[in-house]
Amino acid sequence: MTLEVENQAGTNQSYTAVVVLERFSDPRGGGETTALPTLVERAELSRTTLSVPGNATTTQSLAFTPTLLGDELRLSVYVYVGPAPESASPETADYHLYRWVDVGDSASSLPLPAPVPSGG
Repeated sequence: MTLEVENQAGTNQSYTAVVVLERFSDPRGGGETTALPTLVERAELSRTTLSVPGNATTTQSLAFTPTLLGDELRLSVYVYVGPAPESASPETADYHLYRWVDVGDSASSLPLPAPVPSGG
């Protein structure tokens, strides 16, 4: 995944991006009055520091390996101006980007390698 950070300040700025995979409980019932789902599990996947010159844009590749399996997991990128706290969250981040993803066991879906012929 690629993150693009635009620094609109006139001076160099350091940013920290924290990638987290989160599982939420299913919301009860339905309708607009339903409570929001509760965070039940989270795994920090990576942290990256970017230095962006003033009035410039920088892109950074974010490499990570999912450690949770399941459907409708939230892959979040919490971006902080400066250092990030030990536990990143929407409440502490300066910017929060996310995408809903399904993560399956890729080992079970990979084809087996073809047998190597014996030399004889």
